[in-house]
Amino acid sequence: MIQLPRKLGMVLVRLALGMAIVLLIYSVLIGLSESAMSYVSLHALLAFLSVLTAAIIYLVAHRERNLSTFIFLLALFWRGMIHFAITALFSFVEPDFTPSFAPIRAFMELLSLMILSILILLALITANLKWENKPRWELGMPFLILLITFNTYLYYVVVPTMDISWLRVGSFILAIIAIAVLVISIYLSIRNRDRFYDVRYFVSGQSVFILVVVVFLLYAQGDANLWILAAITEAFAYILLFVALGKYLYGNARISRDATRAILGFLLSLATIPFVLSLVFEAYATGVEIIDTGAYLVSHGAAALLSGMMTILLFVYFRKRPAWNLLPLIVLYLSWTYIYIIIMPGYQRFGVADLGESLLPYSVGALVSLVVIFRAVRYIRNPPDVNPTDIERDWIIRRFLAIAAGLVLALILENKYGSLSHSVEKMVVERVVLLTLNLLALFGFSILIFITAREYGDWKSIDVIAILILAFYIMPGILKGIYPDWTPGWWFGEMFLIVGLGVGPPLLGALYVDSMSKAQEIQRKATLYADLLVHDITNMHQAIMVALSLMEDDMDRSHTHYDTMQDAKASLHRAAEIVASVRQIGIADETAPVDLERKDIVEAVLNAHEQVKSEYPHDTINFTVNKEIGQCYTHANSLLIDLFYNLLRNSAKYSNGEIKIDVRISKRDDEEGQFWVVRIEDYGRGIDDERKKMLFRRYMKGAEGVGLGLAVVYALTKSYGGTIAVEDRIPGSYRAGSAFVVMLPDASSPLNNWT
Repeated sequence: MIQLPRKLGMVLVRLALGMAIVLLIYSVLIGLSESAMSYVSLHALLAFLSVLTAAIIYLVAHRERNLSTFIFLLALFWRGMIHFAITALFSFVEPDFTPSFAPIRAFMELLSLMILSILILLALITANLKWENKPRWELGMPFLILLITFNTYLYYVVVPTMDISWLRVGSFILAIIAIAVLVISIYLSIRNRDRFYDVRYFVSGQSVFILVVVVFLLYAQGDANLWILAAITEAFAYILLFVALGKYLYGNARISRDATRAILGFLLSLATIPFVLSLVFEAYATGVEIIDTGAYLVSHGAAALLSGMMTILLFVYFRKRPAWNLLPLIVLYLSWTYIYIIIMPGYQRFGVADLGESLLPYSVGALVSLVVIFRAVRYIRNPPDVNPTDIERDWIIRRFLAIAAGLVLALILENKYGSLSHSVEKMVVERVVLLTLNLLALFGFSILIFITAREYGDWKSIDVIAILILAFYIMPGILKGIYPDWTPGWWFGEMFLIVGLGVGPPLLGALYVDSMSKAQEIQRKATLYADLLVHDITNMHQAIMVALSLMEDDMDRSHTHYDTMQDAKASLHRAAEIVASVRQIGIADETAPVDLERKDIVEAVLNAHEQVKSEYPHDTINFTVNKEIGQCYTHANSLLIDLFYNLLRNSAKYSNGEIKIDVRISKRDDEEGQFWVVRIEDYGRGIDDERKKMLFRRYMKGAEGVGLGLAVVYALTKSYGGTIAVEDRIPGSYRAGSAFVVMLPDASSPLNNWT
């Protein structure tokens, strides 16, 4: 049973507070009713808020997988595309603010709102229809294209020929239909309150849409100031819907309430504060230009410096906690650093004050952000099997060089074929492209922030903070795509980025120090518990083994339980191996260069061979090594024997018939120092390329036992400052056997260069 009075009271309180803020903002911006810039800005604001809300419902749709969320997503995209189309249109054409044009604009707005309300109602009606398969978003594109074509045909062909009185009658009919549909939707929202939204905010948002319809109906009478009120009220409606969907989504993802509020608040602030403040500047500083090339270069230099600091901090964090999703973020920070660096000398040379600013670097940055965002999303959901620390430098450098080369080429083409004048009148297409890319980037950032927060369970993690700060790069592109150069709104884009980036390094540094201290404490406790566990289990194993041996001595081999006892001893032996492997990995993870000493590689290989040979007493192992004791030294510890034991045992275990293992040791000079290369070749059944990618991962799928042997090898090799790889003994023919290649620093290499 719904507690209707209490629910209704909470809705009314939210509406009253929200509308008070709306009226306050309206009183400040009322003077912009005939400003083309404010008209474009407010439609851009509404487009960004609708797309931001669409990003949340997109995530809900992936969780719910029902027709309802799909239709709701179409509704939000529909309204967002209408607002963005108006933004683009009036970037080319000056808006008509004559009283005679108000009925036309009101009629089209009410038609769009009626379609939006009908789609929301359909979404609520179909709330119980589930999709068995993954949603096909492309199915909605023909529907959106049809709606936009219909809307365009009415706007340019039908509506201009209609009499104003008929337009006002039509507006009244559309308003009545929209209000009736929204009232029914409110009833269904309360009735289906356990669906994909927080019912209090969802009902509040729909109620505000009713107010929007009423204001547009009054606007049809010709009062231009009411359009500003309608736009601000609609923005409030989107904010309520965003919170309604976001609270449900984050709540069901088991993220804390504080984290939910922080993330939702940040995204809303990112999409609203820059627009509101820039509109205030526009209202009270109309026609003002602040031409200061020195301040311009200083702001870009500060942005480049802060971006570089963020790149370094994130890379340092990556080396301590490798994760695939961090690599795209590092590339993106590095790319923005380069973009802001390359902008400065070009405008010193040509003179920013005379030519204006090119938007091409910002467009390239927005495009790169868009691509990188969805790559990071893919890496969180399905990371590659390769360890990221093995290829991070090559991965980052190749992508950064491609981005840098693309930007330089684009600037060369612009200077050669484009106009040198970067005035707002001659850059309309560039501004629309920039707004489009940033609109999509905001959609992507919203998705990435949620997925990352859900992965780590809170917003106060370095991964989430790094994405939140990256989102600040959107704002300069948005505001520069709306306001002419040197105007207050244009400058606010510069300042907004500097403030956001200024918070980044100290916040990231504080979180990094905090995470490292927590990790050390957790590591200390885990090591203590592991030592206690290994000690106790080892003692129990020994006691059980002694008991089994005594029972075996008193038992005849023909006894029915003799084979069972042998199986028990074998299982116990295997359990002892697992305990030893776990401890070896723990020691490897704790090992620091100062804990290492000079060890003979050949001696370790020979001792490992003796251990493996004792496990195959009835088999002949054809074993060769091309070096003698006393020739090859590295810095290691007593577990160096275990490293080679695991590799030799692996080769023997997977041999076909006769066991044959060749060990070839050679020296290699590398830019990082001198290394011993130990190549262990076997003639077994080999390893296919797919299994090579995940061979050194702990608990590898499909491995015999628990798959810890090669994980021990990998952990020990890394702790010694070396590397390990697996190849085909004969290149291109993996069935002819495998070759494990271990590179260990020569004992003469400085220890502090290994890690």
